[in-house]
Amino acid sequence: MSQRGVDQDMCPTPQDGGCQDVPTGLHLPPGAFYNNNIGTCTADQVIESDQLDYDAGTFVWSGFDYLGEARGWPQNTKCRGTLADVAGFDKESIHWFRSWWLSNISRSDAGRPLVNVDDEDDLWTLHIVETWIEIPGKTTRTINVYTNCPRVTLQLNGKHLAGFVEDVSFFGMATFERVPYEAGNLTALGWDATGKNLVASHSTFTPGEAAALSLSIDVPSVATGTGDAVLADGEDVAMLRATLLDSNGHLVPSNGDHNISFRIVSGDARVIATHNGDPANISPNHSPWVPTYGGLARAIVRVTIDASSPFRHRIAEIDAESRRNVRVRVESTIDPEDVADIVVEATVAVGDRYITARVTVPVTTDLSKSPLGLATASGAGL
Repeated sequence: MSQRGVDQDMCPTPQDGGCQDVPTGLHLPPGAFYNNNIGTCTADQVIESDQLDYDAGTFVWSGFDYLGEARGWPQNTKCRGTLADVAGFDKESIHWFRSWWLSNISRSDAGRPLVNVDDEDDLWTLHIVETWIEIPGKTTRTINVYTNCPRVTLQLNGKHLAGFVEDVSFFGMATFERVPYEAGNLTALGWDATGKNLVASHSTFTPGEAAALSLSIDVPSVATGTGDAVLADGEDVAMLRATLLDSNGHLVPSNGDHNISFRIVSGDARVIATHNGDPANISPNHSPWVPTYGGLARAIVRVTIDASSPFRHRIAEIDAESRRNVRVRVESTIDPEDVADIVVEATVAVGDRYITARVTVPVTTDLSKSPLGLATASGAGL
């Protein structure tokens, strides 16, 4: 079990019921029971099945955190997700799987996942697990890097850190103990087997104060195979990501002290759910607002017009106030104004001012853009 955004230095001995040996002066959010580094545990368990000739693969339980089966209040979510939290935000361990189950697989291998097949960046994965912030009472940090690069070195504020070199074994990772802390930019450099050719890099930055808000679309996304628009069928949804940023555009890992509100500016849609990935989040999931967790907040927006099938008839949904939740179009011709794109706005209070961000979600009536249509298209060449 793991928890996004909780570094090993913050929670050295995770266990059911809460982190132990938390550094004095470090205030973790309520419900912090685990940390984000499960690379060794994951490797040990994957190897158990991978080394057996009669096994075809490994079953990962589970892909996402999920509501219920919590191990102690205020957690209300099971932290069993290996790839993502309950809001669908990547956990750090997703980069371990990307290292060995995507970047490590030859382009000619029939078992290679059919994602980003033309992306050269898929050849190497390199990701620093920890945030680069100061831990009270400590002058050094433990840094873990998930990667398939044979060798990893570190730079701090552009300067090479002598002695910090790690060779990475198969299904392994790079771990650096007692890395001297200095605010700024920590960079991991990945090298090929010769140790001479730089093939990948990843940087993490010490965040400043919250100063800006970014609102982006995770779904639909061509990069993840979820298309380029939501379908106007009264059911399709978009998954939006609000990110709290400092003045340099770096993520501010805020926990609970910044509330994000979402609203529909235009288009036929509703904000039907919000979350932040916090396993101890107690905000109502159906509300249009949620506090940040690790600097992120999620909104799920649902289209409220069915205009994708001219002669399709459906029972219009109603809520407790007998208000139609889905507007149905049954005419043979569709007015383009009825399928306008959806504009969503997010707002956060920072100090004595409000910061807003907007994003436009494309909408289509093309049934080939439905989840089933996209799945059919992706398998057409098999």
